[in-house]
Amino acid sequence: MSALNYKWTHNLQDKNTSQVLQNSLNIPENVASLLNNRDVFDYDQAKQFFRPKLSDFYDPFLMKGMLEAVIRLEKAIELNQNIAVYGDYDVDGTCSVAMFSRFLNHFSKNVHFYQPDRHKEGYGISLESVKWMASKNIDLVVALDCGIRDFKAAKKIKEANIDLIICDHHMIGDELPESFSILNPKQDDCSYPFKDLCGCGIGFKFIQAYSKHQNLNIDLNEFIQFAAIATAADVVPLKEENRWILKLGIEVLNKSPLLCFKDMFFNAKRQKIIQSSDLVFAIAPRINAAGRLSHALRATEMLMDDNVKTLKPKVQFIEKINKERKEVDEKITEKALSQIKNQKEKKVTTVAYGEKWHKGVVGIVASRLMESYYRP
Repeated sequence: MSALNYKWTHNLQDKNTSQVLQNSLNIPENVASLLNNRDVFDYDQAKQFFRPKLSDFYDPFLMKGMLEAVIRLEKAIELNQNIAVYGDYDVDGTCSVAMFSRFLNHFSKNVHFYQPDRHKEGYGISLESVKWMASKNIDLVVALDCGIRDFKAAKKIKEANIDLIICDHHMIGDELPESFSILNPKQDDCSYPFKDLCGCGIGFKFIQAYSKHQNLNIDLNEFIQFAAIATAADVVPLKEENRWILKLGIEVLNKSPLLCFKDMFFNAKRQKIIQSSDLVFAIAPRINAAGRLSHALRATEMLMDDNVKTLKPKVQFIEKINKERKEVDEKITEKALSQIKNQKEKKVTTVAYGEKWHKGVVGIVASRLMESYYRP
């Protein structure tokens, strides 16, 4: 299917608005039009678009449940309670767990982290993990990039006298799970002005809120690197805070990246100026590979290590597993394409099947088939 098969429509624009921006910025008319298409209409908005600052970010306490979440986290740290950071096994979840655990390690020695096994436990807060929480005497769970639909697990966590803070960005159903606090801008009664953050982005807002409430002079550059990678990998709309996170995160990743990212850039042969495409096509697949073929915790452990000696074997393992992932991906894609070619009936959908195809890779193969045939 080519672009000719689509019906393209032009965005109608107010030429006066475009002219004002063109004159105030001294830019060509077509650039002014492009900026207008991105809701940039004056000098201040253009400055924020091109040169965002951390001070431009919205007040995190505008997010429903944020104050309660911050006060509960403060209590857990003051009382030396056991805190579990829980996250999904994809890039967003893995970056969330690594970022938030690194943050908490500045204040507490009682930080644990958990990610479900893709094959044995599946997505979200698993019932198996609740047993683990009880065995570790966990007092507070911070769930990132998941939890908003995990009703059974949330109920079990409450029954175990454990408080649960959910930081999720997925769509909300008719009901909400039992929890101490929910941070999700998609809640109908949440007044937070930006609704499209990824899970790690919401975790970053939590860090901002805690730092503000405690009046901490802490460098957020360590954490925005994770939020930038998750934002790029999760394919959320690149506007407002998502754009600011990505822009500022890439600046840090170019100037002073954490050792784990520096090593991954080197292995991926990305040693020039890092761009968002490098995060999507070089870093994200490496982080994802652990959850696909091994366990996401292997990637999280790598992302939390700042020691040159202990980090090296972890990075090497991720390289090895990513190489295996590519090989498995190529083999299954080849078999799937062959199956489709040999199907005699003309289909409006694509169906391919292999009993032994790796569960962690079939999603990627499905995307490849979409690219080849442009049909479900």
